Amino acid sequence: MNINLQQIISNLILVVGTIFFLFVVIAKEFMFSVIIASFTLISWIVYQIIISPKINYKKIGNVIFLSGIVIGIAIFFVFGVEQVAYPAGSVKFKASGIAKSLAVILFSMLPALMFYIVEDSIPSISSSKKTELPKKATIKKEEEETEKVEYNEDDWEEISEEDLSDQEYELT
Repeated sequence: MNINLQQIISNLILVVGTIFFLFVVIAKEFMFSVIIASFTLISWIVYQIIISPKINYKKIGNVIFLSGIVIGIAIFFVFGVEQVAYPAGSVKFKASGIAKSLAVILFSMLPALMFYIVEDSIPSISSSKKTELPKKATIKKEEEETEKVEYNEDDWEEISEEDLSDQEYELT
């Protein structure tokens, strides 16, 4: 049985933090819930950086994005929805709360996108992509192969003046 203790602790930090966050949001203490969410994210990222020999930037971006969605939904329900007395059981939506929740979700997307760009554009930093640069010998060999290409003059035909006037061909 192969148990990865580091992965279990990493997931446990996120799950426990999410559960505490949801309990505090349900208790209508939004400021404390943001503190708990921030502390959970910071402690998880520090744990990932300290413990893991290879940093998975896409995973960090995904966790930041998902936590931004959860916090955005919490902001929506705390500040964007108001219960109205008449008619019984109805709710009123506030534009300012909806705008705040959408802004949090939008700004949580930015780090995720940045980590995807870093992961794809800089493979030396990336942990999931291991690319090796070709050696000089293979580059020289490819150049020699391209130089050896011979053209048979019988396969070519001269262009007529009518074809030149059609401007379908480029002069080189």
